[in-house]
Amino acid sequence: MTSPKDLKKNFRNQALGRRDALDPFWRVEAALEMAETARDRITVEPG
Repeated sequence: MTSPKDLKKNFRNQALGRRDALDPFWRVEAALEMAETARDRITVEPG
């Protein structure tokens, strides 16, 4: 049986592999778009 620690490590490695397979330029553009969307939709009030 696989331990939870090993399962977590395996899932993380799979996720990082999928991330690394993406086009780096696309990743940057997606990150910038998400940041812009968050800036427009999240209201921060002073205090």
